[in-house]
Amino acid sequence: PQLPDNLTNLSQDFILADRFRIQSKLGSGGFGVAYKVFDSFGDVVRVIKLVTRDRRNVYERLRREYKTLTNLPDHPHVVKVVWADRMNDAKQTPYIVFQYVEGLDVSDLIDAEALSLDDSVRIARESAEGLGHLHKHGVYHQDVKPSNLLWTDKGVRIIDFNVAVSEDDEIQGGGGTRRYLPPDYDHANEPDAADRIDRDLYALGITFYECLTGGKYPFDEPTPPIKTQPKDPKQFKGCADLSSSLIDVLVKMIAPERKDRFASADEFLAALVEVKRYRSVLTTGEIATGAKAVAKLGFEPTEPNTNPFVTNLLTLYSQSQVSNAGTRGLDEIGKATYVPTYLDEKLKPALLKGEFRLVIISGNAGDGKTAFIQQFEALAESKGAQ
Repeated sequence: PQLPDNLTNLSQDFILADRFRIQSKLGSGGFGVAYKVFDSFGDVVRVIKLVTRDRRNVYERLRREYKTLTNLPDHPHVVKVVWADRMNDAKQTPYIVFQYVEGLDVSDLIDAEALSLDDSVRIARESAEGLGHLHKHGVYHQDVKPSNLLWTDKGVRIIDFNVAVSEDDEIQGGGGTRRYLPPDYDHANEPDAADRIDRDLYALGITFYECLTGGKYPFDEPTPPIKTQPKDPKQFKGCADLSSSLIDVLVKMIAPERKDRFASADEFLAALVEVKRYRSVLTTGEIATGAKAVAKLGFEPTEPNTNPFVTNLLTLYSQSQVSNAGTRGLDEIGKATYVPTYLDEKLKPALLKGEFRLVIISGNAGDGKTAFIQQFEALAESKGAQ
């Protein structure tokens, strides 16, 4: 069938280039549109990206870059480029064919607040591994952002190489691109390899920040401003206890000046390995916490292959056949292993200020009602209450 002028809404079952039958539209941007297609040549599902802007220049670049892309060794975190050519329509629309991978768009996961801290770190690490692989083979993505990362059951896949953007397009801005572009990026000169690497890693830094903070942008401006430090991520919901070593790595990724940022994916990955803890350990003043405290409790096995803690564990639920004493307030182990909750964080200070005349705490046996009250009594007494 003849290609219509508007390629952004091709119908299901439309056949492109006599071989690609459209199954569904995956998305479109300023310079192209992507479809999930069935490729009759290989009896396999693929992704095809049709380039609709600046077609002639793009085809020349595609031809140059296509060999590099298709000869790239496989990498678990980079989607494979299969084929590139142009349609035989009047405008000779260039297209590029990718391997199809089932997964979820990282930008959708950020919007849904579906990423845990570990997920976010994994996304940053695996994306950096994929980018490092590309850079070693002379390929630069140049459009890293959450919507170009796919979260699959085997981790991240980097998708949609921005071969379709000519240098001129970038200078005019491309809204999506500018948001992830280093503030000190030099538009006046042709970027060299170091510029392109820096651009990919900076964009990954902004992406990592958005993953960690549930989509918050590190600046008040819509694009990275010159000589401005990013906002402290600790101010955002769920980020108050991020470890300082993790935040140091994050802030270095998006430092305002290039000399302060990571120069390569390997350098970033090495720094990330050094981060031993993603959250800082919160301790409550009046309780000794951690292994030392537990050691003091005299829990030494009395015979081989036994765990003396199990006996204690059996007292922690109300229907215990032995004893349910562990459900009634804090014993020594309870004090040593107590985990502060939202009640400690919000209700304790409110009670101390006298904000309530009556507080009712309800819950099941063993939920920690008495433990909380004992904690509060100890705190109030330490402040002179009787």
